[in-house]
Amino acid sequence: MLLNKSDYKNNKTFVFYCLFFLFALLVHFLLPLGWADDVIFREKVSRLGLLPFLNNSARPLVDALTYIFAKYPVLWRISNPLVLIVLSRLLSYYLPECKNEYAKNVTICSVLIYPSLVVVDAGFIATTVNYLWPVTMGLLCLLPFRKKLDNRKIYWWEMILLVPCLLYATNMQQMAVTLVLLLGTANVYLLMKKKFSPYVMFQFLVTICCSVYSYIINTVGDNPRMLRETGRYFPEFGSLNLFEKIELGFSSTFYCLTMKACFAWVGFIAFLIILAVFVYKKSKKVTDRAIVTFPAVFSLWGIIQDVCSEGFGYIKQYIPGDLQNYKMNKAVYSFEPISDIFFVIVILCILYSLYVVIRDKKQCLISCAAFFVGTGTRMIMGFSPTVWASGYRTFYIMFLSLIVVSFFVINRGKSDVDVK
Repeated sequence: MLLNKSDYKNNKTFVFYCLFFLFALLVHFLLPLGWADDVIFREKVSRLGLLPFLNNSARPLVDALTYIFAKYPVLWRISNPLVLIVLSRLLSYYLPECKNEYAKNVTICSVLIYPSLVVVDAGFIATTVNYLWPVTMGLLCLLPFRKKLDNRKIYWWEMILLVPCLLYATNMQQMAVTLVLLLGTANVYLLMKKKFSPYVMFQFLVTICCSVYSYIINTVGDNPRMLRETGRYFPEFGSLNLFEKIELGFSSTFYCLTMKACFAWVGFIAFLIILAVFVYKKSKKVTDRAIVTFPAVFSLWGIIQDVCSEGFGYIKQYIPGDLQNYKMNKAVYSFEPISDIFFVIVILCILYSLYVVIRDKKQCLISCAAFFVGTGTRMIMGFSPTVWASGYRTFYIMFLSLIVVSFFVINRGKSDVDVK
């Protein structure tokens, strides 16, 4: 499924995947595993059995795999490169075909290294098992939908194998929400096309059940983990209302993307540069170029004032206190509308720029939807007291959405037709 017959016939593509796996395998055997959460899990594994380790766990499947890899790290070093290959192939499979498929595969494999092996602030094992693996499992579960669209048969053994994949994917709260949106949209689309699939509907219902379970076990009642993390990282979190949590998720996301020297900013500015290059290529209008330039200039200005805060500290007065104290032990919340206004302008500029480059209505809609799904998965962190403490790994799905949007921008932006 993921490697078609044409891929085997195309020796260049097949050889590339083999070489990439060998390279990734070598890198994984050189990666240090004695830091961050990996050390904590290794210590727990050394004195606890599997069942005590999973006691009161809100993510039993993810934590079970964490236990195995913490006890036998060599298994992780061998299997994680395979998952990385699968994820890259899934993205390539779901994205539209382009003139140079080989270049697309090489690019996807290369850019996936950044979110998958660079943004790992909780340790390599802990971060990949909690983010890379659930996302890959979740994308695997979209294969029946794709096969239904292509009028291809969904085999019974595929249905069986994808059930544990779906359960594992939904162990990650961000991926559970993403799958609810994607599978819900998939079912509506299939109904509109008169291609209803009972199995895709079953997947959607399972995802909803798992999401509700995750919400209840993480937020309802005196959850020990929630109480511990609230007291440790965000004592004020319990008093926030619904609007404040939504605003916290929004402002914290775009603050890290535009005004904080961090991994999130690096990935976002790279996306903005790609978008600007193709808008400049596609359109000669001064307004179009000015609009696409604003987000990049705003982000660069934000980084300058962050790095040199004493000389460029004027803007600090417009940033909520919790944003100024990113990753501090005790976060606080304050609402400052002007910062949100700037962030909304950035979003509007991006959406307009996507319209300028991607003239195809369907692809433009998909790109905008991917952008909102990606940002939305980070924004839901506003409902967690670890909105700051969880670090940059919470941007993982958003990074993947930016990769998808960048593909559409590059693929459609290669046209030489200018907007006059």
